[in-house]
Amino acid sequence: MRQRKSKNISGQGNLRFITDISLRRKIENSIETTSFLYLKRNEKSTSSGFAKEIRRAEILYAASIIEAVLIHLFKRRGESMSKTDYKDVVTLPSIYQSGSHPVVVARQVQIPKLGRELTLDSLLELFSKNGIIKHRLKV
Repeated sequence: MRQRKSKNISGQGNLRFITDISLRRKIENSIETTSFLYLKRNEKSTSSGFAKEIRRAEILYAASIIEAVLIHLFKRRGESMSKTDYKDVVTLPSIYQSGSHPVVVARQVQIPKLGRELTLDSLLELFSKNGIIKHRLKV
């Protein structure tokens, strides 16, 4: 099996400040893919319809790079975000029920969001609210 040779993944590149190896790899792979897509889009043989689709993919990869950098910043600053969860859910007796959705009583608790729940949107909202990024960048 051939191994991929890349200085950046081993930590020798410009992204070595990102200490989370998997996050760094995600960024490096996204940059590499975006570069490839850019070159492919600018080839003379690429049709305008295909170029348009490539641009869409480039935008998605750029967003994933931004998201990964914000996750790095989130972890480095020791930030936290929470979400609402419901505990001890109890369905009320049938005399209180109406319609197709059950009526319940539950205890609402705040729990921390896990890594996979840190979306670009929620990170932008947090950093905008905290004054880390300008509000106009969030929009």
